[in-house]
Parts: sequence; C-alpha cells; structure tokens
Amino acid sequence: SSTPAASIVILMATLALAVIGGLAAAIGAVLIVGVISAVAVGIGVMLFPKLHILFGMVFSLVITGILEFFFYFGQANWLSSVIVAAMMLPALLRLLGMSTERHGISAFAVILITYVVGLLASSLINGIPVPQGIVGVRNYLPYIGVALLITYGGFEIGFVRKLIRALLLIALIQVPVAIYQHLVVGPARVAMRGAVGREDEAIVGTFGGSIVTGGYTGEMASFLVMVVMFVIALWRERQLKGWLAATLSITLLIPVLLPETKIALLLLPVLALIAFGSDIRKSPATALVGVMGVGLLMATVGGVYALKYWQSSDQAANQLFYSFDPDFMVTPDHRGRVGTIVHWYQTNVQDGQYVG
Repeated sequence: SSTPAASIVILMATLALAVIGGLAAAIGAVLIVGVISAVAVGIGVMLFPKLHILFGMVFSLVITGILEFFFYFGQANWLSSVIVAAMMLPALLRLLGMSTERHGISAFAVILITYVVGLLASSLINGIPVPQGIVGVRNYLPYIGVALLITYGGFEIGFVRKLIRALLLIALIQVPVAIYQHLVVGPARVAMRGAVGREDEAIVGTFGGSIVTGGYTGEMASFLVMVVMFVIALWRERQLKGWLAATLSITLLIPVLLPETKIALLLLPVLALIAFGSDIRKSPATALVGVMGVGLLMATVGGVYALKYWQSSDQAANQLFYSFDPDFMVTPDHRGRVGTIVHWYQTNVQDGQYVG
C-alpha cells in the first residue's frame, strides 16, 4: 500500500517521464525513448516490491553470470547492481510514510548507518581515487538495497518462504550448469592461450567470471552452502522431511565438489553454529543430529578434495588456512587478505601516516 508521500513522488516521476518521452518521440530521438522506456519499466517493477526483489534475485544470481561467462558481457554486472541497489527506493518511500515516534529507530538502522559511515570514513582516510570509489559504491549499494527492502518492505512471512524456495531453485540450477562446465568448458579452457590456473577454475555455475582467467567459484560455493543451511533449517522447523533435506543437501554439494573451494569447509561449521546454537539447550537431540549431518557434509567435501587435490595433511592444512597467513604473498606485489590488513595497519596507524 502506498503512503501519501510515496504516491506524490510516484505521480510526479510518472508525469515527468511521460512528458520527456513524448517530446523525445516527437523529434525521433530513439535512444532517449529507449532509455525512458527502460526507466518506466524499472519504476513499474519498483512499484511492486515483491516483483522487484524476485526479478533482482534472478537477474543478479543467474542472468548476469551467464552473460558475463558465456557471452563475455561483463557490463551486465553494472546493470545488476543498479537493479538491486534500486531496492532502496521503495524501501525509503515506505519509510517516508512511517511515524518515527511510533516505530522508533530500529537496531538494524543503527547498524546500517554505522556501516555506511564507516565506509565513507575509511574511504576519506585512505584517499581512494574517484574511479575506485565509484566501483566501491557499485559493489556496496546493492547490499544496502536488499537489506532495506527486506527489513522495511512489509513482506509477510509467506512471501519470505517463497523467497527461500526461489533461492533453492536458483541453487539447483547451478548443478547442471556446473556439470557442463566441468565436462565441456574446463577441458576446453586448458587449451586456451593465456588460461590461468587449473581447468576447475571454469566451474562457476551462473556466478560469472572469465573462462580464461577464472571465475567466481568461491561465490558459487558460498551461495550453495548458505542454501544447504536453509534446507537444514527447514528440516529443523519440520518444513521438510529428513530424506528430502538429505537429498537436496547432497545434490547442492555437487557443484562444490567439482572444483576446489575451501570456503565451503570454513563456512559449514560457522553456519551450523548459527542454525543449531539455540538448540544446544532447548533440544540437544536436534542439535546433535544437525551437527552430525553437517559434519558428514564436511567430511564428504574434505574427502573428495583430499583425493583430487591434496597429497598430504600438510598440504591440506596449507590450502585451508593460507588465507589467514599474514606473510602469504599471492605474487611478489600482491599480498594475501590478512597480509593486506596488516600492511594497512602498519602503514596508516602504526607509522602514523593515516593515508594509504
């Protein structure tokens, strides 16, 4: 339902688009008419937040990656970011009609404001270049858009369940795509000039990247592990039968088993703790079954990786934990994740320069 303030904004925007589009059509400006039409479609989607979030989910998690990986259209990432970041607009329009005296400021709003202020402060302190700042905005705004719309979109619990089912469907789409990439794209990639890494670098599902230089394998694995935990949580809430939850979990792990994605082994115990932490006291039996199930999944992933990629326990430990080594160097000029943080601290705080 639209608030009076939202209705006025929507009416003014519609009238403006109608006038500009009509004038552009009268003078034969095809490009302007196309842009106006796209904006009109976008506004139409935003008028229906449920449609918007479903469209954004499918476009960002399926269509964008396919366009980037198979059709070399990397600019699709920018369009995906715009679509998802635009989720802020319906959420903010809804907030305009809320009484702050009645609703107050939620803890989420405080966390979100702190997060944004932290991003701005760190960017100013580091004096990042304008192009890098634009890319950063493109990367971060979609997260804020999704968070705002989910929090303030007024969705009923039934629609949230539909979103989880949609995520499950998108996760299942990864299975045949990853198998095709394993059987066809990966072997063909080895013969390509300039190919970086092993052939399993091409197993990304619909999460995009480059066939030659590698794709977002870790992102695919993180998404699938998250959906597996949704499946386990649905079983925990008696929304799925045990055999169906087990079948779905094993099926969704297939794309994780094909390439080497260590993040899966690191995420599974963390998400299991979140999913079953409250059951340790309330229902120890449920917690025990859940932990054993997650342990079995971890053992399966670890066992397959040991057979395919790791020759010894030392190599396995190194592959799992090298990202946490502050002295690890990807290349002579490229530090690892923790090493980058340590270097920033030493340069900007310890040495008192405050400018990276």
